[in-house]
Amino acid sequence: MNRPNQISTKHSVSKFQESLWFEYCSDPNSYNYNVISITEVDKTKSIQEIVFVANNLISRHALLRSTFHDRDDDGKPTKCYRREYPVDHVNNVVHLMMTPVEDRDNLVKKPFELEKLYPIRFYLFVDPIKSDYKIYIVCHHIVIDGLGNYNLLLDFYNLLSGKSLPMLNGPTFDDFITQHEEWLYSNDYKLKQKFWRDQIDSTKNIVWPIQFSSVQQTLEDKQSTLQYQVFHNNVEELRALGHKFKVTWFVAMFSAVWITLSSFVDLKNANIWLPFSARSMPVNHDKNALSQLVGHFANNMPVHLNIDKFNSIGLHSTIQQIAKLISTAKQNEMYPFIDLARYAQQTLKRKLVQQIIITKTPKMPMNSHFKTFRSDVELWFDFSEQSDNTIIFNINYNSTVFNTNNIKLMGEQFLKVVNIMKNYDDLELKIPKLLNDQDNSTSIKLISKFENDLSVPQSFPTIQELFQQQAKKLPNHLALYMGELGLSMTYKQLDKKSNKIARYLFQIGVKVETLVALHLNQDMYMIPWILGILKAGGAYIPIDKTYPAERKNYIIKDSEVSYFITDEECSDWIENFSGKLIKSNTMDITNQSDDIVETVCCGENLCYVMYTS
Repeated sequence: MNRPNQISTKHSVSKFQESLWFEYCSDPNSYNYNVISITEVDKTKSIQEIVFVANNLISRHALLRSTFHDRDDDGKPTKCYRREYPVDHVNNVVHLMMTPVEDRDNLVKKPFELEKLYPIRFYLFVDPIKSDYKIYIVCHHIVIDGLGNYNLLLDFYNLLSGKSLPMLNGPTFDDFITQHEEWLYSNDYKLKQKFWRDQIDSTKNIVWPIQFSSVQQTLEDKQSTLQYQVFHNNVEELRALGHKFKVTWFVAMFSAVWITLSSFVDLKNANIWLPFSARSMPVNHDKNALSQLVGHFANNMPVHLNIDKFNSIGLHSTIQQIAKLISTAKQNEMYPFIDLARYAQQTLKRKLVQQIIITKTPKMPMNSHFKTFRSDVELWFDFSEQSDNTIIFNINYNSTVFNTNNIKLMGEQFLKVVNIMKNYDDLELKIPKLLNDQDNSTSIKLISKFENDLSVPQSFPTIQELFQQQAKKLPNHLALYMGELGLSMTYKQLDKKSNKIARYLFQIGVKVETLVALHLNQDMYMIPWILGILKAGGAYIPIDKTYPAERKNYIIKDSEVSYFITDEECSDWIENFSGKLIKSNTMDITNQSDDIVETVCCGENLCYVMYTS
C-alpha cells in the first residue's frame, strides 16, 4: 500500500508519529481489535453544539480529522451511505446519521471496510423518532489504545458540559518525541529489544483442550465478539486481597486469571498480553491533550509466564513472580510495538496479538460504555472500574473458538481461585495442590470435565507432527524409494528438504490454510512439496498433469488458489493466473535452513482440497 497522503500540512504532526502511522497503514489489517465507545448526549443539546464541541476537541490533530472520502483506496467512486453536518467533510469529524436504532451496529462496522487509512472517527447517530443522540467513537484498539479511547470520550463529555481540558505541568509532547528519537540510538533501546525478543522467541501456540470450530471463517464472516460477566465486586475487597499478597488488586486478579487458565492448558510456553495503556505523559496547556495517545502502539505487550504448574512453587511465590514480571515488562514498555509485530511475523510466521489479553478498564463517563465487535484474539479478560467504586469482570471471547459453556467453566474456575486466595492463610499453598486437591470442596480441577466427556471431540496431531515423530525415531531408515531409477530418500533427508521448502513458502506468504496447487509428476519428488506445504500451515490441491487444460483452469479459478507449483512450462495453457507461479525444478532453496519447523496449525485446519470427476 502506498503511504497515505491525506495528512493535512496545516496541522502539526511529528515525524515520529508520521513514521508510526505510515507503518501501521502499510498493514492495517494486522491489528483488528475494534473497540467502540458510546456515550448518550443530552437531548437539549443542539446538533450544531455537539458538532462544534467535537471539532474543537480534535481539529488541531491531523490524524483525527474526517475519514469521509468520495473515493475508496483504489480511487473508485464510493456510494455515499450517510450525509454529514456540516457539509464540509474535509475539516469536520462528526457525521450525522439519520438511522433507526437497529441499524447502528452494522453502520459502525462499515467504515472499517471502506476507510482503512484512519483508525478513529466520531459519529453522531440520531434517531428521527426519539431524537435520541448518541456519540460513537470508533477506533482500532492497537492504534489508540483502550485508555486513550476512554480519555477521548471523557474529554468530549467534559467539553460538552462546559468544562475545560485539564492543564498539566511537565514536559511537552514535542519534548517527549525529541527524547524518544534520541533513545532509539541508545544502549537502553537494545536492552529493551532483547527483553521483548526473548519473550517472543519463547512463545508457542496454546493448544486448548476444548475443540476448535470445525468451520473456518474469514474475518468478515466472524460473529460478533461475545461477552460473559463473571463478577461485580466492590473494589475495596479486591484491594484487601491484593494487600494480603503485597501487590495491587490488578496484579492479584491477573494472577488469578493465570492460575485459572493453567488448569485448562499448559501456559509454560505461552504469552499473555498485558496492555500498558496510553503512556500518560503530561502536556502543558498549549498542546493538544490527546496528542500523546495517537500513533504510539502503546497497548499490547507480551508477558511470558514461564511458570510450571506442576512444580513446587507456592501461591504467594507465584504471585510475586507475576508482579515482578509485570513490573519488568512495564519498565520495557517504550519499545515500539510495530517492531515487535514485525519480528514476530518474521520468526513465528504469525500475528503477534493472537490469543489472550488481560486489561484494566478505567471509569467511563456517566451514561457511556464501550463494545467490542470483532476480533482474532481468542480471549480478553477485562476488569472494568465503575463509577460506584466497583469492578466488573467480563470475559470477551471469540465465538468461533469457544462456546458459552466453555467460558462459563472458566468463569466458575476463576471464582474458585479467588475464593481460595481469600480464605487460605497458608500463603505458600503449592500450585499443584491448589489445582488438583480433589478432597477440598473448592477444588478447581475442571479439566476432568473434558477427560471423560465423549461429546467433546478430541484434538488429533497433524500429519506433519506424526511424520516428525517418525523422522526423529528412525532418521536413517528408508522413507521413499523409486526402484526403477534406484533413487531413495531417508526420513532425515525428507524431513530436511521439506523444512527448506516450508521456510521458502513462509517467505513468499503461505500461512495457515493458504491453498497451494501442486502440478507435479506423481513420483517421490512430489512428497517433499506436500510435506513442506503442510509444515507451512497451507493446504495442497493436487492437479493431475494429464488433465485437459480446460479442467486445470477450472480448478485454479474455482479454488481461487494463490500459489501454483509446477515442474514444467505451462504458459501455453494456463489462463490469466495472477498468483505466484513456482518452478520446482529451477528454484533455489539451498540457502533456506533445514532445522525443524515449529507447528503453526492444528488437526482441525484444512489439509488438502480434492477435485473429483
